[in-house]
Amino acid sequence: DLVVGSALVDAYSKHNSIEDAYCVFDRLREWNVVTWSAMIGGCAHTPGYSLHALHLFQEMQSKCIPPDTPTFVNILKACSNVEALEHGRLLYANIIETGFEYHEFIISSVIDMYVKCRSIDDARKMFDRLPHRDMVTWTSMIGGYVLHGCDQDALELFHEMMHERISPDTIAFISTLKSCSNLGALLEGKLIHSYILEGQQEAVVHVGNSLIDMYTACGCIEDGKNVFNGLQRKDNVSWTTMVSGYALAKRYNSALEYFQGMQKEGWKPDGVSLISVLSACSREARLVEACQHFEVMNNQNITPMLDHYNCMVHLLGHAGHLEEAIDL
Repeated sequence: DLVVGSALVDAYSKHNSIEDAYCVFDRLREWNVVTWSAMIGGCAHTPGYSLHALHLFQEMQSKCIPPDTPTFVNILKACSNVEALEHGRLLYANIIETGFEYHEFIISSVIDMYVKCRSIDDARKMFDRLPHRDMVTWTSMIGGYVLHGCDQDALELFHEMMHERISPDTIAFISTLKSCSNLGALLEGKLIHSYILEGQQEAVVHVGNSLIDMYTACGCIEDGKNVFNGLQRKDNVSWTTMVSGYALAKRYNSALEYFQGMQKEGWKPDGVSLISVLSACSREARLVEACQHFEVMNNQNITPMLDHYNCMVHLLGHAGHLEEAIDL
């Protein structure tokens, strides 16, 4: 039955059980756009299957089944995953031919595809041609600039969005705060903080974490601490950002205190927080403590990176344990 079969394909696809979805799909006697879109969407959203999505779309076209909005959005996602820029451009031509070129959700996906395929200029041209832009479109373009290191462009576009009286969402705030962190743009960051307070989004943990990161990156550790203290709910990133912020500010004892507090609250350290802690131990010549933290990495299956080894080699060398440093 086509309806039941399509529902099964959709269910298996959404649970990333692509082989099962294929089994049902292949047994169907007929297919409609819903069936094809479900199968393409499943492949597009399952790691390692994006090329399958592209092949399925070509097969769908060969059977003269016209795509709908979910089909276009899913296949654009697949193009983004494998950075298939030329496929994406051909797809956009198809979108124009079928009259979907002003569908806001599809165009946002086109912009996102260009961004992920590292064609930021094409994304901006697409953005500028739009007669109407919704929040998703603005956010896609701002996020694209941040992803490619165009932080000043991201901030300018954010201010343009505010001028158009479009209320930023959580993702827009997080993206622009990241740009402020990268640029060390404290005044811009404080202005965005004021917008966040107006929108009553400071309590959102991801926004709060981005504020902490912005303030600590700009050297305002106390402002970061105030945001941290004001969070109703803290997560692993909140604590890690404070540990890293104090280490960046060379206040190593405070970094270690926050690291201990993080563990007392039941949060497990990750590779990022451990780099900061090992750096703090290295600066404070706390060899025994550093060795304990380094051992924690092995116990928790955290693979040490080059920065972790650098801290330990530096600490062992300065403590006179040259043989251990050489071995490490």
